[in-house]
Amino acid sequence: MNKLVLTLMFLGIAFITFAQTSENDELRLIKKSDPKCYSVPESKPEVEESVTASYNTNNLYISIADFTGAVTVELLDANNVVVINDTRKINKQAVLTYSIGKLRPGVYTLVVKASGEYFGAFYKKSLENVVVSRESLVLSTLSYQ
Repeated sequence: MNKLVLTLMFLGIAFITFAQTSENDELRLIKKSDPKCYSVPESKPEVEESVTASYNTNNLYISIADFTGAVTVELLDANNVVVINDTRKINKQAVLTYSIGKLRPGVYTLVVKASGEYFGAFYKKSLENVVVSRESLVLSTLSYQ
């Protein structure tokens, strides 16, 4: 008789413990699935890239690459201008800005700043027909001295 009572008490305690654990697990699952607590922010980050290039009076070669394509900047001797070609994938609502800074005499940095749509890659506004003169390039870098 004592064994039967002890067995029933043990089973009752085990059942109560199991029931409480199940309720806690269920409550925990409800909390985890609550969209208010675990929402992903909708912010669109700004992305910056930098590249260094050697510069002299005859040639300027700058290239920027990422996994969506490449941007190249070359000096055209005939017109004495610098042309920026963007071959990367683009997306609406995106803006791309170039700026040039001087690191030391003869060495410059081209900074590419992108803002707008961002889906795990650099999606940028097309920059076809963007032309920067070598004179304005030199003048813009002098202000960094």
